[in-house]
Amino acid sequence: MRRAPGAPWGRKPAHERWSTRRCDSTRHPRRPSICGPKARHRPDIYRSESINIGPRKRGVIFPGRVPESMALKIRRRSRLRRKEVTDFLGRLGDEFGMAVPLDDVPLDEAEAGPHRLLLRENDAIAIFLDGGIAPTIRGLLVFPAKKRAVTVDMGAVRFIYNGADVMAPGIVDADPGIRAGDIVWVRDEKNGRPLAIGRAIMEGAAMAREEKGKAIQTIHHVGDEIWRLGEEEP
Repeated sequence: MRRAPGAPWGRKPAHERWSTRRCDSTRHPRRPSICGPKARHRPDIYRSESINIGPRKRGVIFPGRVPESMALKIRRRSRLRRKEVTDFLGRLGDEFGMAVPLDDVPLDEAEAGPHRLLLRENDAIAIFLDGGIAPTIRGLLVFPAKKRAVTVDMGAVRFIYNGADVMAPGIVDADPGIRAGDIVWVRDEKNGRPLAIGRAIMEGAAMAREEKGKAIQTIHHVGDEIWRLGEEEP
């Protein structure tokens, strides 16, 4: 191939340095514009195995699945004594108004990554937080809570699904008994479905009144690694 006019000796012309393989549109169907000189040092982040693309469900984009090697795994599972079970379920009832039956279904304490979980059979129904206990989203779906609820408008739902903290302008109602520092759960205004668990930064009355500021620090939400534990195949 002849040297292009103006190209220095000993180097390939620019149109040869950018290989056809790198700029193959089949490798970048979403972003063909990344081909060219600026693509030389850019990682191939638009491939399906590199980017966390989730399925669309009812107009909301859920976080996608993480690689198998990075998914949470249940570790160090141990059966709880009857006294411990009574204590934990009693606290869930007193603080959140959850009616978890004290029946013959075994409850275990287990570790999953940095989290300590309360398992009912194979379902994580609660998580231990700083000496306390709080329900998981899946736990709330099975055993609905009657206390410490915070309701947000539908415009806030997609942000919470992505793990954002809850801002006061999106809150339409909150349990007046909530105090700053309490663990609370967040639900959507239309369906009343649980979206997230978090720590209150404001009191309940202030959440529903304020028009600016952060109200809840999100700890666990639909689509995160704790939620995905319930999607793992046995």
